[in-house]
Amino acid sequence: MVSVFLSYVFEDVAYRDQLVSWAQRGELGPGIRLVFEAEDVRQKGDAGIRAHLRPILEGAHALLVMVGTDSHDRRWMDYEIAFAQSARKGVIVVRLPNTTGAAPPGVRSLNETVFSPSAIATSLRSLVASGSR
Repeated sequence: MVSVFLSYVFEDVAYRDQLVSWAQRGELGPGIRLVFEAEDVRQKGDAGIRAHLRPILEGAHALLVMVGTDSHDRRWMDYEIAFAQSARKGVIVVRLPNTTGAAPPGVRSLNETVFSPSAIATSLRSLVASGSR
């Protein structure tokens, strides 16, 4: 089983749900399990948010960054990216359809994958084959 953390902004939840649906149907490849923060812990402050995200990120093999109109300046996406890079996890950048917003700074040098199950599956296979945790 390969666990992939989804980094996204709330405005893009419909795309998150589409990715989850593709994964459940096996369209992202065999054994792909998507994980993401599923609880609003903002009231616990920055330390609470980090405490909530850390175990989920630690358990993931890779990070999939969903890039859309509003993802270029979100500090929690920046945190998730920095954590994944520090932990030497593979990172995939997926461009959401009909969006032109910049990618978060930490992943701007990476190639963007098209938002389609086959393109994402290919990127995930490459990560797994390269030995990313």
